[in-house]
Amino acid sequence: MTKARRITALFFMLVSLTALAQQNPAQRGLELFRQGKYEAALSQFRSAARTQPGNALLENLIGITETKLGRVEQANADYVKAIRLNPAFAAAHKNLGFNYLNAGDPGRAEAELRKAVELDESDPFAHYYLAMTDLKASNDSDAIAQLEPARTLIENDPDTAFLMAAACLRANASNEAKQLIDAMDQRSAFTVNQEFQLAALMNAKQMYGESIHLFEHMAKAQPGSWAAQYDLAVALFDANRLAEAAPLLERLAIVRPNDGRILNLLGSVYEAEKKLPAALDAYQRAVAADPTNSDDYLDYTRLLIDLDRYDDAAALIEKGIRNSDDAYAMEIRLGAIDLMRGETAKGTECFQKAVAEHPEVAIGYVALAKAYMKDGKNEAAADLLSQARRKVPMDFALEYVFGLVSEQLGGSADAIAAFKNAEHLDPVVVEPHYQLGKLYMTAGQWELARTELETALSLAPSRAQSRSQLSKVYARLGDTQKAHEMQTEASRLMNAERDAALAAQRERMSAFQPQ
Repeated sequence: MTKARRITALFFMLVSLTALAQQNPAQRGLELFRQGKYEAALSQFRSAARTQPGNALLENLIGITETKLGRVEQANADYVKAIRLNPAFAAAHKNLGFNYLNAGDPGRAEAELRKAVELDESDPFAHYYLAMTDLKASNDSDAIAQLEPARTLIENDPDTAFLMAAACLRANASNEAKQLIDAMDQRSAFTVNQEFQLAALMNAKQMYGESIHLFEHMAKAQPGSWAAQYDLAVALFDANRLAEAAPLLERLAIVRPNDGRILNLLGSVYEAEKKLPAALDAYQRAVAADPTNSDDYLDYTRLLIDLDRYDDAAALIEKGIRNSDDAYAMEIRLGAIDLMRGETAKGTECFQKAVAEHPEVAIGYVALAKAYMKDGKNEAAADLLSQARRKVPMDFALEYVFGLVSEQLGGSADAIAAFKNAEHLDPVVVEPHYQLGKLYMTAGQWELARTELETALSLAPSRAQSRSQLSKVYARLGDTQKAHEMQTEASRLMNAERDAALAAQRERMSAFQPQ
């Protein structure tokens, strides 16, 4: 705002000197204003206005001078008088709006500034002030509309430029955000804190590659800050630049050997690089560094489960449960491990305990229902999920599993309704579309089946099951050529999936072979 106030000193650019050429008091007022002699200038402007009581330009000049003298309410009255004399006087609307903006009255500021822009679209200051008003009101889209006509002014005001860049990111105007951030970055105009906030917004929008430059800049600006180095490592990991993230984290792990966050992220990097022994070691060190952090146990046991080391995973989770104040997620994990080991009763007991601890969370009900289904107790699963649907907010997994168990019990109407709910909650997940497609096939509703299965295929083109079912639908609809093509591709994909699974298993095992 300080810069904006200074800008008003250029007001005389808005004044038509030609129109005032013969008005000596006005001319003297302008000279005095330029010299910063505002009281004397005001006297001259008022003298000129007495001889020309209908001159909106003079009333606007009086308002500007009153503003300089800190008499904002009187200045506003002068601007209102100028507007009354000439409703199409854009400068008076702009100046009045600017005063409202400074006074913390965004509603009236917006109304006046929008009128100013409407009357004179070429005035960058009106767009600039309107952008500031919209940013203060969190009207991101409206603020972005003012960016181009006010770009030069915004780029000369780092605080407003920061707010504008953040608005662009929130509104998914990524190109505009990058252009503005690059322009400010060339002059190092943003503070480290502002850069961090923008980088975090970029990561939230999965603009990982774009955020790395900001994190690098912050790390260079703070060479002694391990936190800045860690943030950079996170950005590199999110951007899948593992070869750069690993050595950075390895150095941090030496400096901070008991920091569980660093060790956990290092484990994730090693796991992504298929360096499984190193990943297990990093996860183990993370657990040792922070034995109360459930996330470390969950990451460590996930990898153990992937390697079929169920007993080791169970022992580790049991230790975590003893150390944690809230073991809900680990109770769920232990129950899942028990099911994998064929110990359904123990898994069911874990899930029941989790539900009792947090009856307001859906995942416990879903896990317990799956245990019932695995044990052949579909009616118990359906009853449990029916109760849960009345207790907790609508949840994707809850609706989806209720659809599965309803289908198995022959309740196709309930299943269809549940799968539709799941689709509504997360329309880009394949499974509800696929299950609905199969249900419509069973009911002989072939066009509906085709729509759902084609949607499933568009979401996951390499999924063989969708193609296999679609081939049957096309055959039923009389498109034999398309049915044949779809089944041929389905067979090829099934073979490819089998080969990929075998290759992945061999790769996991080879990671532990002597080198």
